[in-house]
Amino acid sequence: MKITSIQIPEEVLERINDLVRMGIYSNRSEFIRAAILNQLREDMLYMQDRNRTSMQTMDLMQS
Repeated sequence: MKITSIQIPEEVLERINDLVRMGIYSNRSEFIRAAILNQLREDMLYMQDRNRTSMQTMDLMQS
């Protein structure tokens, strides 16, 4: 795994810390990795839907 530095607003960091204290995540890194993976999945679904819509539009134009 690679290490990277990010800047997070204090209030966001406190919310992450709360989730860690509640035991939902074992540490902040675990939360951040999960958040990044969730965003990547969401973006991929968006891109797939966008490509599907684009293909449907092209099909309509050729009809």
